[in-house]
Formats: sequence, C-alpha cells, structure tokens
Amino acid sequence: MRQKRLVIAAAATFAVVVISGIVTRTRIVKAQSSAFTIKYVEKSGDWTRDSFYTRRSDGSNVESRVATAPDGKQYEQRTVIDTVSRAKVAIDGLTESITTYPLSQARVEGYKKPASNCISEEPSPSESTLLGYRIVRRSLTLPAGRYQRVETWLAPDLGCVILRSETFGHDSQGHEVSLASKEATSITRGDPDPTLFVIPNWQERSPSEVFAAYGAKFGTEAPAAAGRGLDAAYLAAQRHR
Repeated sequence: MRQKRLVIAAAATFAVVVISGIVTRTRIVKAQSSAFTIKYVEKSGDWTRDSFYTRRSDGSNVESRVATAPDGKQYEQRTVIDTVSRAKVAIDGLTESITTYPLSQARVEGYKKPASNCISEEPSPSESTLLGYRIVRRSLTLPAGRYQRVETWLAPDLGCVILRSETFGHDSQGHEVSLASKEATSITRGDPDPTLFVIPNWQERSPSEVFAAYGAKFGTEAPAAAGRGLDAAYLAAQRHR
C-alpha cells in the first residue's frame, strides 16, 4: 500500500511539474533583461516542497525543484534554458537523464525580449502586492484532464514573471477544488550562480525513455503513456537542430 501511494505521488508530482513549468514559462519567456532569483514554496495534497526560478541578464534561466522518489530520497529536477547554446535541457536527477530541446533563433530572441504587456484581461482586474511587488491576476483554462484551471499572479516590474499560482480541478461531486499552489517566498536581484547552468554528463533520453528508466530503477509501473505523449515535441525539436 505504501509503495502504491508513492507511485501515485510520483505521477502526481510529474503532472504538477509539467503544468507548473508550462504556466510559469508562458509568461517568463518574455521577461525583462534584469537578472533575479525567486524562491517558491509549492503545495499539493499532503506534500510541500521548495523550488526556485533564476534568470540571467541574457535571458537564460533555470527552474529547479526537488522530487521525493519511492526510495524516500530526494532528487533535483532542473530545467535549463540557455540562450547562448540555444537549447532547453530537462535534467532529471531521479533517473540521471537529460532531455534536450534545441531552440530556434526566434525562440531565443523571445527569451531575451522584455514583456510587452501582462495586464489582466478582466474588465476589473484584481491587483495586490507580494514581497513588495505589484501583482495582477490572470486565469488560464487548461486542456481536459484532472487539472482544469490555473489562477496566476504576475509581477509587471519583473517582466510578468509569476509570483503566485493556484491550480484547480473537480472532486468526485463535480465541485471545483484547489489541487496545487505555488507562491514566491523571496526575490533576490542580480546574476545567479553560473554552476546552475552546467549540464551533467548524463544519458540523453526522450520523455518516454525517462519514464521507463524511472520504472526500472524504482520497481514501479511508470506512467509511460504520458511520456509517449511528450515525445512528439521532443522529436520535433530534434529535427530542427
């Protein structure tokens, strides 16, 4: 029973990681040229963990979080976007894998450009402050699935980076409930530690291969179908090297 809970938790962790990354980077890709580091606390169900996002002045950035594996140990999962090498690399400490997505020059320029507008689309937008920065609320509808809606609070003075988010779904009675949240706990201005951008000499794997390696290492039934669903984007990126 304990192993089953850990497998479910691992799968849920991956889903939250994917959604969190997508939601964060949809706005960060147009962040201002200033450099900063934001630390977050993330919550989902009965677990809480720390994560961070850091950005260099050239638009390169790193997003990192710690995942707990079925063996009870903690492993780092880090995504590096380097505008110099023109690549996005997902680094998975759970399986000692790297998954590389070459970036087009247009994508690279997108990471370098300042945000043009992150004003809420609502007629009467909600505004507040967090850690001394003004934030505005936006709502995003997600594709069909367990996670259906995300509320995000963006900081215009940080290039519309997300400082707070909450992900919603529905319970068995159809009522909307909060499934996950993420909130900034500190913001530090200045260039980050350069070692955060170093890519380990680990095996290159596609998303489905990462899932398979996870299952083989921890003796669990990895959700391989989800990995195969992510392979299309991976293979498309390889064709544009």
